[in-house]
Amino acid sequence: MLEFFIKHQLDLMLALSSICGTIAIFVVVARALPLSRRIVLLFLELSAMTLLYFDRLSYFFNGDISKYGIIMHRFSIFMDYLFTDVIVLAFNLYLIDLYKNDGKMKKTPLRLDFCTIFMIIGIILCIICGLSGIYYTFDSNNIYSRGPGYIISYIFPFFVPLIQLTAIIKYKRYLDWIINLSNTLFIVVPLICSIAQLFIVGTSMTNIGIIITCIFIYVVALFNLNREMEESKRSEIDFLKKSRRVCNVFLNKHLLHSWGL
Repeated sequence: MLEFFIKHQLDLMLALSSICGTIAIFVVVARALPLSRRIVLLFLELSAMTLLYFDRLSYFFNGDISKYGIIMHRFSIFMDYLFTDVIVLAFNLYLIDLYKNDGKMKKTPLRLDFCTIFMIIGIILCIICGLSGIYYTFDSNNIYSRGPGYIISYIFPFFVPLIQLTAIIKYKRYLDWIINLSNTLFIVVPLICSIAQLFIVGTSMTNIGIIITCIFIYVVALFNLNREMEESKRSEIDFLKKSRRVCNVFLNKHLLHSWGL
């Protein structure tokens, strides 16, 4: 099973990134979703698509010593590192939107505001350290290798999700259980995949885990939207029934009064 996964992981990465791209299109045309929710979901799905797509490209151009291969390999690795931070930022903005609109919180959790600041700092560091060779380097054969400051690149995308998890647990009463489940899975699944990736060389299990949970987040968002629409429709029907009963009672009383009964 593991050999099958390693053999076909590039095909799986292409399929998953394509699904995220398709979901991004659905988000754009989903007028039933609030504008703020569409923006953060679009940001999240496009970030997931970009992350996995360039991670896939890095496999193709690793060791390609042509001019085009050298450029594309460096750009793919840079985008891989960059969007590892960007997708955490996108998820944090999604959480803030959830607590603000669905949770009806007057003030968003302060720890999530700090997470936004931390991830912006992480993105800036990624750009500086990535271009200066601190995070990663390439040899004369265009082979990628980790740089002396590689561990720094893990600080922000590892610890910030843990802070987000504490917010999800603390404020779970503000959101529905299935939304809390999808948010928790977004953090837990990549962490489990990261641990597994330490023992399985040559895989991108962490990024694949992130993309799968991003797809699940969209499915949950649709499920929640459909449920809200059904509840709204049910409330409207109940209101019309009550209004009809009130009108009937009023008309009956008016007719009886008119007939002197």
